Amino acid sequence: MLCVLLAASGLRVGEALALECRHFDGAAVEVAQAAYRSKVIKPKTKNAYRVIDLNWDVAALLKTYIGKRTTGFIFCSSSALPMSQSSLLRRGLHPVLAALGMSMRGFHSFRRYQNTFLRQSHCPDGLLKFWMGHSDATLSDTYDRSREDEQYRKDVAKAMGVGFVLPATISGKAGSPLSGVTGRQTEIAEHCVNA
Repeated sequence: MLCVLLAASGLRVGEALALECRHFDGAAVEVAQAAYRSKVIKPKTKNAYRVIDLNWDVAALLKTYIGKRTTGFIFCSSSALPMSQSSLLRRGLHPVLAALGMSMRGFHSFRRYQNTFLRQSHCPDGLLKFWMGHSDATLSDTYDRSREDEQYRKDVAKAMGVGFVLPATISGKAGSPLSGVTGRQTEIAEHCVNA
């Protein structure tokens, strides 16, 4: 689920690992904190505080993954802390990449994928920057109010899609984002890191 969410949202891995159940409203995730070495910290920049509207299918998968939990981190360790990025790389992503015969890469590949996908899909620039947490570059960006129109954002998120076929289900137990990564999920990883 972590890889799907990263590829479909453009979240920084520290932002994703710091997401708590309360940050997901069933359709979008709110970035209000980040995680570094399993500790909660402030997001990278002021623009990193944002709401990322998820494609409906991704939101449904995330809702299923969270299940009945209403508190705690979405991706948590057995001690209820945010999961460690280095452990996830070492025990999850890197073994999957090795099995695919691909070079070692980090979670930032999923962020680059989403940025590229949105640009190639002609996502409105103001929304792309808002969802990615990038700073405004021009005066026209300052005047763009797309980020304030919640229904417009949801409509664009639905229309954009994610650029890959989502798995029908997410295997593994809640709180274990990379367990059970097989078949369709390895195809997603391969597609995203090659983008």
